[in-house]
Amino acid sequence: MNFKFADIWIQSLVVFSTIMFALTAKDGLEALIMSCAIFYLGMGIWQLISTLVHFTKPQLVRYPRLRQVYHLLLLPALVLCIVLPIGGRTTFTIATAMTTGLVMAIFYFSITIAEFRKMKRE
Repeated sequence: MNFKFADIWIQSLVVFSTIMFALTAKDGLEALIMSCAIFYLGMGIWQLISTLVHFTKPQLVRYPRLRQVYHLLLLPALVLCIVLPIGGRTTFTIATAMTTGLVMAIFYFSITIAEFRKMKRE
């Protein structure tokens, strides 16, 4: 349960940091670029670490089917988020990568919250 609690707080801290940077940056373009970097890199790296922890510690998993769906979507999402923009930076590839990353982050965060709540009831 301690890892779940930390997991939620770290993800929340990334979101809070993103918002705070966006609100305090002087240049609008700088705010956009750095906020995106903070969110996508911070959340992406943390959620990959958390995924590995959950993969190696199955006792933390309370909704195995949701985790399986997430794991099945993870590789295609990584391709869309990393490989596609490297292949060619167009508005379409960047928008696709950003949308995919956001959807995956929200999905993972919702799984984490649901599992934390279930562990709390147990």
